[in-house]
Amino acid sequence: RLEMYNNLFEPKPTRCFILLGHNDSKLTSGSGFTESVVKPEDYKTQLVEFIGKVKEQSGASFTLLSPTSSVYEITKANADKAVAAGRGASLFGKPEVMAQFAELTQQVATATGSGYVDVLTPTRDFPNKPTLFTADGVHLSLDGNHLLALALLKHLAK
Repeated sequence: RLEMYNNLFEPKPTRCFILLGHNDSKLTSGSGFTESVVKPEDYKTQLVEFIGKVKEQSGASFTLLSPTSSVYEITKANADKAVAAGRGASLFGKPEVMAQFAELTQQVATATGSGYVDVLTPTRDFPNKPTLFTADGVHLSLDGNHLLALALLKHLAK
């Protein structure tokens, strides 16, 4: 599917936004829920390399967003059900893992001269947190996307 990258830089981007996906940071039952799919050190190295290559080809500036939170009680219950049924399972949004990836994202932002927007804290600390997510506890709902958009707009207004 390399053709999907044809003309990637036409028109040339001026600003790129990167938000870590939960699929990269999820833990799997195959690792005993101890290792993320993308190892943290690989995430950091590859993100720095990616930003460098895109900057070189496009001159674009970058804004990195921390990962969002999740409703961990829901994601943990879903993983536990899958394991109990004898199926492989994915565990999304474990708080310590999300905090680790947020810290790495902030380090990359500093190292690459990119902007950084913390969306982990507002999605984690929101008073009615489940309303920010769909029923799976991972994907943002309309309200969650509004919260994320507001954080971005505040960052861009600075």
